[in-house]
Amino acid sequence: MRGFNRVILAGRLGQDPEVRHTQSGKAVANISLAVSAKRGSGEQAQEQTHWFTCVFWEQAAELIQQYCAKGSSILLEGRLQTRSWEEVDGNKRTAVEVVADRFEFLDKKEDSPPQQQTYKPPPQEKYDDPGDGLPFS
Repeated sequence: MRGFNRVILAGRLGQDPEVRHTQSGKAVANISLAVSAKRGSGEQAQEQTHWFTCVFWEQAAELIQQYCAKGSSILLEGRLQTRSWEEVDGNKRTAVEVVADRFEFLDKKEDSPPQQQTYKPPPQEKYDDPGDGLPFS
């Protein structure tokens, strides 16, 4: 049996996108996405917010930086990725992230050209760090 790893989220950025470059110069943007949903019904309904770390590579990272800011609404599709590393003090850390490969800006901004509202990478491209990766410069 083959596995299936797809995630679709719609939410708002909790802060401005953080864009860095790998040692080989590839742009990578990280965002913190707040996704809210109501649980329960009537007077007992409560809003619950979940936070997701999402990663965008190369052209997608540049578009996110150019057209998004804290509070921007986006819809994204991608896959879950687990990443582990060791800190300088020897502590081992692990993070689960959504690596986005499609997204759509949900806010209509006057400076956003319509042709750039949706980004879909060509099928042959992968938005994984090709191994030259972390730490970022």
